[in-house]
Amino acid sequence: MGFGLRSVLSQKKALAGLVIIIALWLMALFAPVIAPGEPGARVGRSHQPPSIEHVMGTTKMGRDVYRQFVWGARSSLSVG
Repeated sequence: MGFGLRSVLSQKKALAGLVIIIALWLMALFAPVIAPGEPGARVGRSHQPPSIEHVMGTTKMGRDVYRQFVWGARSSLSVG
């Protein structure tokens, strides 16, 4: 059983994992464009539900969850 690109592309689960990793990598690379601003900045009221302004809602402290997710991917990929 080989571990080449052809082997990965022929297995659906491996391909799905590769797509997820590439998507996270691209999201981390373009974090300043996708979610500009400070990830820890207070942007709204606490516990707001998802809306157009805050795609994933806000935290207890009023921070944007989507912005924290995008910038957190950047931190995670730089460590790992």
